Amino acid sequence: MEKGQVFALTAHENIFSETAEMLDLWQSHSHGDILEIYATNEAGSVASFSENDPNADDDPVPYLNRDGNISNGMMNGREKLVPGDRLTWVPSYESRTFQNSVVFEADCYIQIIFRTWSPSIEEHGFPLLLNDFLYDSTWPEAHESVYHSLHLPLPRSWAPRVGISEEWGEFGNNPQDPDYWLPQLKVKKRKSKA
Repeated sequence: MEKGQVFALTAHENIFSETAEMLDLWQSHSHGDILEIYATNEAGSVASFSENDPNADDDPVPYLNRDGNISNGMMNGREKLVPGDRLTWVPSYESRTFQNSVVFEADCYIQIIFRTWSPSIEEHGFPLLLNDFLYDSTWPEAHESVYHSLHLPLPRSWAPRVGISEEWGEFGNNPQDPDYWLPQLKVKKRKSKA
């Protein structure tokens, strides 16, 4: 990521909605920040900071090796996408004239993890989070990109974000081990001797 890049999260309230709604705006605060996208078929495995889901404060992949002694970057955002959600990536203000926005559409449950190795600190001494949107307003190119995303046809799949029942499952109630999200962390099985 580059500092100042933006993500706009949009979703249809139901399958009869003619247009989507803007749910959230996210912002990268440092060059080199990473947005990790993990796909799963289970609502219980994904959680969101901003919606106070269970286990949302837990880092799903805190280490990058099986021994657990190489730390991953600092998690400064954890959010979820449900089927039908759209995430519009918008270039930073400085890059607006030579980069184009991109729309991602979720067709399953998605765990979003945002990481930084260079935390930006806000005025009270706390690290800025993914949800800390610092722009006073959006620029014309960003506005146009989000407008188009809001007016796309209905998504190919859809699931509710609120008021879910047993049929859909509860968010965050089934956290997974790190090797679920990053299979390289699985312990290698030794070959048995014949």
